[in-house]
Amino acid sequence: MEQSGASIENFQISSAISANKNLKQSQNIVNNLTSSGHISVNSHIPGASTSDTPVSPKFVRPYPKSLPRITKGFRKRAKSTILTSTPEKQSLEELSNRTRKKATKITIQIFFEKTKG
Repeated sequence: MEQSGASIENFQISSAISANKNLKQSQNIVNNLTSSGHISVNSHIPGASTSDTPVSPKFVRPYPKSLPRITKGFRKRAKSTILTSTPEKQSLEELSNRTRKKATKITIQIFFEKTKG
């Protein structure tokens, strides 16, 4: 036990000596720099903020704004039905025939406009 106590005392003495050497070296560096005029000892060195109000990253750099969403006009989907020779089947056939006619008219108009120009 006595040996460990002696080694601790030696460690404390050696660490105190090395700390004093570093302190003297740092004082010499400061004196050399101040005499050359590059660094002023009395200048304000910025440190950590001591304000009581917390600052969130949102205020420093706000979140990016998203673009408005583009909505497409989707057609209303029909319900499933059993199509046999019923009035529902006939009305659906008429509807599909009308849309086919409109589509062919549009394609014919586009074709003729391209050939004229």
